Amino acid sequence: MKNVLLINSLSKTINLLKNTKDYQWGHNGSCNCGHVAQALTGLSKKEIHEYAMEKEGDWREKANLFCETSGKKIDSIIKVMLSNGFSLEDIGDIEYLSNPKVLKRIEKRELNRNELLDVLLYLETWKVILQGLSEDWNPKVSNKREVEIYDSVPEYEYV
Repeated sequence: MKNVLLINSLSKTINLLKNTKDYQWGHNGSCNCGHVAQALTGLSKKEIHEYAMEKEGDWREKANLFCETSGKKIDSIIKVMLSNGFSLEDIGDIEYLSNPKVLKRIEKRELNRNELLDVLLYLETWKVILQGLSEDWNPKVSNKREVEIYDSVPEYEYV
């Protein structure tokens, strides 16, 4: 069940990122995790950024400081992320594009955490891994910043 929730969460985030003109890694509401939070909560980038400022640090540090009973809005956002299949470690990995299993599957130079195409490549690859698709599948990136950034990715069939 966790994989289905996580796959759905990744799909929502990928769709949001493919259609955004507002990506900024240094902004808590427009960065990698900020877009996950937007996709899952429906909050605006401004609201997410405001709530994220309740705690110091980046999203990895905020996840490490997560306290379900703190009453802080940023912890409520993280709780939504957790309830949608992410782990606290996943949150840090998304922000820095650092999950070793995902990176192993990508045949590309080192990823840049603040490059939208690299974020999409990372999320698409993670989704494919979770779907249990063939080890032979490797994403291919075009240099165009269009909605269809990747070659076709097989959709997951939910049973």
